[in-house]
Amino acid sequence: MNIDNCPPLDWHLNEALVSQHGFDACLQAISIIPTFLAEADPRPAFEQFNERYIGGWNPRLPGKWRLDQNNYLHYPGDPLMVPIAAAQLRDELILVYPHAWVCIAQLDGSFSVARMD
Repeated sequence: MNIDNCPPLDWHLNEALVSQHGFDACLQAISIIPTFLAEADPRPAFEQFNERYIGGWNPRLPGKWRLDQNNYLHYPGDPLMVPIAAAQLRDELILVYPHAWVCIAQLDGSFSVARMD
């Protein structure tokens, strides 16, 4: 599916990070990640990422991550990661974190994390 003419998802930047680092810095941090997803594409996010991102969707260290109620991402021994941006793709919440970490969260609480740098 060619997504060049599809409307993008409705992305929301983390207002606290925008206030702290600036709008342009936040946009730069999420880079082109939002361009890999299209609402018009009926497939789940991981399939869209897998097709459109050169590295594919490659989940990292499943079972090691924890996603809390604020959508902060935790990895043992590392500082928590605060999402820079989020968008809803039907029943999935897509979260983009510093250093090109991306999380796809499901309604049932399950999630997958990959690096898309």
